[in-house]
Amino acid sequence: MIVWIGSTISVMGTIIVSLMDPYAVATGLVIITGFVCLLGVQGLTVLVHLPLNRRIQRVNVGERDASALRKERFLFEARWMRFNWIRTLIGLGVTVAFMVALSLKAS
Repeated sequence: MIVWIGSTISVMGTIIVSLMDPYAVATGLVIITGFVCLLGVQGLTVLVHLPLNRRIQRVNVGERDASALRKERFLFEARWMRFNWIRTLIGLGVTVAFMVALSLKAS
């Protein structure tokens, strides 16, 4: 949770600092990238992964048979992994976009 809060603050801080030079080409890229990061990475974490994690924590292993546990695991893993791949790809794209924006600011 602390890492999530820290990364959200970092992205928001980056957006705010970029607004100090509103006419720079990189400013628009930083703002768009920041919002993509907040929605695509942080948003997926809050809307998909955290509820799935809470749901799997509530599963009472002692009250279910092996078949029900397999089904529960399959449903959890399939959705969690699919959205984790999406979140990872968005995160990689955001990282590249931030690096491009930094190189534009430096030149």
